[in-house]
This record gives sequence, C-alpha cells and structure tokens, in this order.
Amino acid sequence: MVEEAKLDMKQIKKTLYQSFENVDELNCSICMDYIVCCRTAICGHSFCEECINESLIRKKECPNCRKDIRKWAM
Repeated sequence: MVEEAKLDMKQIKKTLYQSFENVDELNCSICMDYIVCCRTAICGHSFCEECINESLIRKKECPNCRKDIRKWAM
C-alpha cells in the first residue's frame, strides 16, 4: 500500500510539472509579469498590449527575436 501511494505521488508530481511547464508563456518578456491585453506578433511572441506599444515607439521589432513586427497574428 505504501509503494502504491509513492507511485501515485510520483504520477501526481509528474502531471503537475507537465501542467505548469509552459507557465512562462503567460508572462510578458518586457514587464516580466502576467500578460494583460495580449498582443501576439507575427513571429509568435506575446506581450502586454501596453508594453509592446511602448516598445514599438522606439523600434518596430520584436524585443525577443528582433524580427520586424509591423504585422500582428492576433
């Protein structure tokens, strides 16, 4: 019974890890906080609308990969 419980806990931990593996995708790489009013560039990177609008005043490129982002995916 103890061995079964250990196996169950390992499976639960593995499932939780897999569930939270992509949490970084919810963070804006500009402000480092959760994305608010998401804008996704044509390159696939996502940012807070306010953050990327402010960034685009200086340069018309993705802050992550430096591709031209005058077009938006979403």
